[in-house]
Amino acid sequence: MAAAQPAKAKASAPVAERAGAGVGGQAVAVAQVAGRRWRAAGVCSLINYPGTHDVELTFAGTGRVSYNLVSKVHLPWSDVPPEATGPLSISIGYDKTTLTLDDTVTATVQVSR
Repeated sequence: MAAAQPAKAKASAPVAERAGAGVGGQAVAVAQVAGRRWRAAGVCSLINYPGTHDVELTFAGTGRVSYNLVSKVHLPWSDVPPEATGPLSISIGYDKTTLTLDDTVTATVQVSR
């Protein structure tokens, strides 16, 4: 009995494919893939569209498309706007900004009305 051989990939004809993303009916990003590309990846950030929106993904061409939507993003503390002040103010400070295994960190908390 002969061992099974893996299937060989067929060479594809040159293709022109177009993928896009939109928010609220407005195009945000468009990517064009041309040639014999088996895989193409792109990233489209919607960070300038805070809040809840309908996101539309479009594709035109003969290939197949897959996508991954991420609803959370890392935002550095330096980019976070200060919160509105209320009846209670809490501030926290730390004696270290980096830690290694088994380090101890001291936190100082100030609460005021």
